[in-house]
Amino acid sequence: MISHRRFLALSLLFSSLSFAQSSKPAATLESCIEDEVKALTGFDSNGQGLVAVELDGQVVQVLATLSDRERAAGVRVRSGDRLRVQDVDAARNRCTVTAL
Repeated sequence: MISHRRFLALSLLFSSLSFAQSSKPAATLESCIEDEVKALTGFDSNGQGLVAVELDGQVVQVLATLSDRERAAGVRVRSGDRLRVQDVDAARNRCTVTAL
């Protein structure tokens, strides 16, 4: 028969192991603000194009818009350029980016 102390010790051990294996919450698009992303397409004359965002180890394509200031300055974005996420509209799966 297992003593009360051993039973308590084993219970604590198994409960701590189960917490250690619990998964972390999924990353959301909002979590990528200030992250570096890669342009998948050249941006059009409206300053819009697709970027690759990494969330939880998966690459997600998101519509990106160049910031107003950089569009006004005539900044051009080509496929492969590195950009930084400035703002996110998760409801529309969009983000605003700036050139690095």
